[in-house]
This record gives sequence, C-alpha cells and structure tokens, in this order.
Amino acid sequence: MGYLASGGSVPVGREGGTFDFEIMVPPVNGLQFVTGIIFLSRTGEWQDHTMVTTTEVIPVSSNAAERVETRLEPLRLQSPGDDSNGHPRPAALPSWLTALVFLAAAVLAWGAGEPAKGATLGSGERWWQMLAVLLALACLWELFGLESWLGAQVRAMARVGDLYYPRAALQKVVISGTIAATMVLLLFIWRARSSRRLLLFAFSLYLASSLVSLVSMHAIDRITTLSWHGLSFIQALKLFCAAVTLHGIRRAHRALDESTSP
Repeated sequence: MGYLASGGSVPVGREGGTFDFEIMVPPVNGLQFVTGIIFLSRTGEWQDHTMVTTTEVIPVSSNAAERVETRLEPLRLQSPGDDSNGHPRPAALPSWLTALVFLAAAVLAWGAGEPAKGATLGSGERWWQMLAVLLALACLWELFGLESWLGAQVRAMARVGDLYYPRAALQKVVISGTIAATMVLLLFIWRARSSRRLLLFAFSLYLASSLVSLVSMHAIDRITTLSWHGLSFIQALKLFCAAVTLHGIRRAHRALDESTSP
C-alpha cells in the first residue's frame, strides 16, 4: 500500500535450489499485513521478469510480547491476475446449444450442396459442402469444449517454456491480426451474393470471437467472461452467431430453390 522493501536477488541455476531472502519491513503506523512477491528475471529487474508469484497476506504484529519465538510457517502462493478463477470452465449448456444449432446448419448446408439427380457436382455444390464441413467442425469444437482444453494446454506449455509472461506481445499481435483480417473479410463478404452475406458475416464473427477467446488475453477475458445467470458474454455471442448462421443458410437455401425452380 505504497511502501516497498526488497530482499535482493540471487542467481538461479537450471537445477533450481532453495533460497533464503531476508526482507526488513520498516515500521509504519497502521501496518497490519504484508505480502511477498517473488519473481524470476534474467537481469534482476522487475520490468524484465518472466514469471511471478505472490504469497497470501502475512499478519504483522508490533507487540514485543509476541516476539518470543520466531518459527517458519508455509504460505500459499498464487500467480497474480492468473489464478484458477481467471479461466473458469464455461457452462456446458450454452456450448451444447451452440453445437446443436451448428449441427442443424451443417445438415441444411449439406442438403443444399447435393446435386440434382443425374447432374454433376458443380462449384456451387462444392461451396455448400465445404461450408457444411466447417459448420460440423464448429459443432465438434463447441460440443467437446476444445477451446477451453486447447487454451489450458497452450498455457501449460508456455509456463514450461518460460514464455507465459512474455506471451503478451504475441497475444496483442494475434488479436490485432484477427481484427484486421475480419475487417478485410467483411469487404469480400459484401461482394458475395446477397443471399449468402448474412450467413458468411455471422460465421466469420463466430470464428473471430473463438480465436480471440482462445488467445485469452486478460484485458479481453474481463469482458468475455462477464456472465448473467451462468451465461457468459462470449457464449451468448457464439450462440447468437450460430443462430444467425442457421437463419442465413435457410434464407440462402430458399433463394437457391427459387432460382432453380421452373
């Protein structure tokens, strides 16, 4: 709360080891608790740290009668801003609903891509079948919660590779690139057939939101994990995109039937 004391630094080898730090806490009126911050840095400076952890709060007493015996006590540690509550597992029901909607959209898109009896498979039919495959993959992605699983695996590998905290620069690049690519994609969608614009827009928005959520930058997580009765913002957005995609496919399918009918 405005005061900082340092215990210095010691070199750390690959084999690890046990290290002792003595931190002298200056007397401050009203001081009741202190906390310890331990970080790993190649230069010893805070701005160059790669990993950091903090202790739970430690009560402070200035009563001389209580300082008869000093004994060590184990303390719990946690990573600031990235504890287990920072990446909660999403509720299952919204993901299952999103998967179900994508499954219905995939079936409808596959039906639109079936050539007429005796006709050969054209570019239009191939487009619909490719869309059906992508929608089926989106269904599996939501049904098995692969985004949460893959994100956990990537974070674990980043910790092992000592890249967890330096990853922020990569996250910003990926998010900025995703936003830029989505804006460019919207220009191409605007030039597509009017009957396909809605479904392409909704599905592109779903892909972009899934990638941004997977990158899992803390500043973005604070928005995407906002929830109402267990339904998070990102889950509501994905369910909305899936529903609009299904509606867009129905519209395009209807327009396709009208154009091919005698």
